[in-house]
Amino acid sequence: MSLEYREKLPERTPDSLLVYRLAEPPAFPDSAKQMADLAGRIGLAGKPSETCISDDWTVHDEGLFSLSIHTRSGGITGRHRERYGQPVTESFDLDDGKAVEIARAFVERSRLVALEDSTVRKVTHLRMAGGAPGSKERVESVLDAGVVFGRSIEGVPVDGPGGLALINVDGEGEVSGFSCVWRPIAEKAEEVRILDAGRANDTMERIAKEVRGDTTVIKASFGYFESGVHDRQGFLQPAYMMVYVVQDGEVAYKSAEVVAAAEQTFEPFVAEKRFAVGRQPTRNQPRERESS
Repeated sequence: MSLEYREKLPERTPDSLLVYRLAEPPAFPDSAKQMADLAGRIGLAGKPSETCISDDWTVHDEGLFSLSIHTRSGGITGRHRERYGQPVTESFDLDDGKAVEIARAFVERSRLVALEDSTVRKVTHLRMAGGAPGSKERVESVLDAGVVFGRSIEGVPVDGPGGLALINVDGEGEVSGFSCVWRPIAEKAEEVRILDAGRANDTMERIAKEVRGDTTVIKASFGYFESGVHDRQGFLQPAYMMVYVVQDGEVAYKSAEVVAAAEQTFEPFVAEKRFAVGRQPTRNQPRERESS
């Protein structure tokens, strides 16, 4: 089966990079205190009406906001119950520049992430389409602007399902929700020599031979890998990262491969192996988030 690259890994990389040890995420009751402190920084009193511990989440409910922290990753989410994912205006007229301005101010006030280590990577839009029962006509509307901040360390980008913060801004210019996976650094661990992309390309060649269908690499990057909200991670390490789609007739799936960029590794890389391709609508109100 074929292998096609829409993006290729960079040919030039640093000779060496530092590996960083990450801080341990807070366990209860420290997790509850961290959410109360965050609540205070976003304009709430910091006194929950209810604190709930469910699986690996600690949830702080106060007023119309629900704040949660995952105790394996330290990932944080916040949702306004009446605004998040809801059409608060008849039409969405907020331009992307204004949404970025509002999101930056929120990040600075909340100290959700360090602005000096972040850049705006894109602005997405959550869309909703619906229509009358039995009608084929669909009316689409925009619900919010999602400003995505990406992380970098000493100029080296952080990639993966983590190292990202999303701030949702609704049509009235209010922050309706947010989420981030941005693990704090505890200390420098060790400097490692960086390998070229040969082993990563060989890995992709092997995958393409083993799977049934045609393989297309749609994203290829080098940097520090940060895993997702459900994963425990102890180190930020340099890696080559590839997202690819396998198409076998009408069946397709998307997957990711992470390959160490140094001989010495401090822990295994954890990457989501398969996830949805394209939009996944519900029957009555299909929604999708698109980049502008």
